Amino acid sequence: MSYFGNGDIYIIVTTALVTEEMLNNMRVSFSVQGDKFSNSLRKNNDETKSLFVLKEPINTAFSGYRWYNHEDIQVELQKAEWVPSV
Repeated sequence: MSYFGNGDIYIIVTTALVTEEMLNNMRVSFSVQGDKFSNSLRKNNDETKSLFVLKEPINTAFSGYRWYNHEDIQVELQKAEWVPSV
């Protein structure tokens, strides 16, 4: 079984470093637009980190970031409170 068993790849990015290319890659991965997309992007409470959920292929904009599977991201998200971005 693959490390990414459900096909979703989670990546945490420092919010200040988020690029339009990253946002577009997430939109393409899930074919979400407008408000639905804004509601699917999550940030931690102090908004210093953003959580991306992607499907392969992953854009090179995410090179150098740690990729999490569903189980591992649950553990990581418990370390800090995460809220839907508005």
